[in-house]
Amino acid sequence: MRLIIHAGLHKTASTYLQAILHRNMRMLHGAGVYFQPDHEMPANHSTAWHALLGNPIGVREHVRNAMSRGLKTMILSSEDFEMMIFNHPSARLAEDAAREAGATEIEWHFCLRDPGEYFASQYAQMAHHVFVDFVAMFDTVMRNGRFLVLNRPRWQPRAWDHCFDYETHLTAFTEAVSGTLHLHDFRIADPFPGHGILRDAVGRTLPYDLPTRADALNRRSSPEEVEALLATKLDDAAAAAGVSDTTRQFLLGRTRVPQSIVEDCAAAVHRRFAPGMERMIEKYRAPAHR
Repeated sequence: MRLIIHAGLHKTASTYLQAILHRNMRMLHGAGVYFQPDHEMPANHSTAWHALLGNPIGVREHVRNAMSRGLKTMILSSEDFEMMIFNHPSARLAEDAAREAGATEIEWHFCLRDPGEYFASQYAQMAHHVFVDFVAMFDTVMRNGRFLVLNRPRWQPRAWDHCFDYETHLTAFTEAVSGTLHLHDFRIADPFPGHGILRDAVGRTLPYDLPTRADALNRRSSPEEVEALLATKLDDAAAAAGVSDTTRQFLLGRTRVPQSIVEDCAAAVHRRFAPGMERMIEKYRAPAHR
């Protein structure tokens, strides 16, 4: 049996693709492709979290369910699998569990977005969850090609780990896992970003019931909304710490990042890492895009 692990990346319309998978499960099953979201979730986030914490029980159960239905292909979809780019032991553990349950082929599918666009989009997105210092984020991404965000709930992995230097980190990933790497270009967005993942799974285009973009996409917050979100988080921390008003105002200044600065830094991330993205897509281009 063939296992396709759709591992994001974040901010590449993964939510939209998962909505399509969810809305079209019966048709996919009829076409020989198994997809089943985790309990009370639209995708396989819980499966990814457990695997990252060292317990690939969800991977094993999904493969067994697909096998019991006699289906030859299955999809697991969660952008939190992106963290396995850096967590090789968890990736190998997930592969081992899948093979023990009956998977004979394992494919890792990533949709890559321009690193600069990814940088700007992720800064806005993470403001909804944690406080992110823009200067620290830019410095870390430029030096390490990745950005680690701590302070997640206890029942999830303790961090998000986001990849910007695809060439360095995905090359190391391919050397660490037994499955094959398949890359999709976010720019190939007709009829929707990541459509090649379904094309590769099914082998043809089906008459999918598509959700509206407004219903199934995470809208990017405006610069004003991002500043307000970050200011609330930082102000709460400053108040709890009992710092002076002068210190509080200084700290809040770190939340005020003009859009022109975000765009300039995103352009720098693009110049640094986009050439490597192009080389990786050319080398590991998914069959649907060949």
